[in-house]
Amino acid sequence: MSHRNNQQNRRGLTLIELIIAMTVTAGLLTVLSGVMIAVESARDHTEGVSDTLHHAEMIHDRIGRAINRCGVYQIGAGSITCGIATLQTTTGAVTVPDTLVVWAGEEATPLADEGVIDRLPLRSELRIFAPHDSDSRRLDEITFPSATGTIDFTSGTFASEIETLLASSSAVRTKLTDRIRGAVIPSSMLGAGQSVSSVRFVITEQPTDGEIASASDEASWIALPWAGGVRTLESGLRAVTVETELQFDILPVRNTDESDGAYPSFRRTSRHYLHEGN
Repeated sequence: MSHRNNQQNRRGLTLIELIIAMTVTAGLLTVLSGVMIAVESARDHTEGVSDTLHHAEMIHDRIGRAINRCGVYQIGAGSITCGIATLQTTTGAVTVPDTLVVWAGEEATPLADEGVIDRLPLRSELRIFAPHDSDSRRLDEITFPSATGTIDFTSGTFASEIETLLASSSAVRTKLTDRIRGAVIPSSMLGAGQSVSSVRFVITEQPTDGEIASASDEASWIALPWAGGVRTLESGLRAVTVETELQFDILPVRNTDESDGAYPSFRRTSRHYLHEGN
């Protein structure tokens, strides 16, 4: 009878029961904490991907718009030149074609509507896409509204003239993104530890200047790989294509201890124009 009364009168848990309960509770809290962290991480990743997609589309659209508006010029009996070029940047032992120069003209007057223009491009009509010189994660669009003088895309001093322009006070930089992925040069290479922007521009021509120059008669002219096969005995449709490669970090601030993932984005944009010759 006394043992039964003791069981009925007990109001709490025994020490062993309390320890078991605390262990179970701690385990549940750990699981719930892990779930919350996973949900938060998934949310950040999803938002990061969405923002990165927006950045990529906006940049490709701006580059494509500049290329589609680009002018084509010919001075006297010289060659017909499309106002698109790339420049390379060398960091240590790494050289990357990360700068795109486009003769885009004024916003209100697309140069593409003027056919083959008989003057040199104005420096104030240039539009350049390039990483920021002090931040490899940042990609800028640079214009030169107050610059004076002309520039020739075929000149041997073209690259140095562009470098001078970029360093001048007339350069107006607009930040397009600060999420470009930086590639760190390994310790075994020159420039170890420096960061290189994951931006790449490649230009292809169809047909190339060399192919056009080698067309010595009507048959070889007709046989050139004109864009879409469009050609006559006196002219052909030429395409200058810019392939853009951008590598983004998904999150705004990259975790240096653990990769948060990369988003590669590619786009091909072509400027077509009628090339007359032969």
